[in-house]
Amino acid sequence: MRVLVAGSHGQVGQHLVRLLAAAGHEARAMVRTGSQAPTMEGLGGVPVLADLEGDPSPAAEGCDAIIFTAGGGPGSGDARKETVDRQGALKLIEAAKGYGG
Repeated sequence: MRVLVAGSHGQVGQHLVRLLAAAGHEARAMVRTGSQAPTMEGLGGVPVLADLEGDPSPAAEGCDAIIFTAGGGPGSGDARKETVDRQGALKLIEAAKGYGG
């Protein structure tokens, strides 16, 4: 399976990327910056550059599943939590629908 992991650079996301890759799946690790890519590659993931505050839908193209572990992060205010946690999840749900999910 090709699985997109949103929030792949976080603790839970990194565990998922490693486990998915070890099980033979293509773990597409969504990262916000290119500097996060080597970490994902080291875990066996395929880095995909996308941002939940923008349009993350291209990252979902061709995926069989999407796992959402993203979050605004420690110390985030309500606005960022709304943008990343809620709106980011909704954007990926719509992307999955658009790609036949």
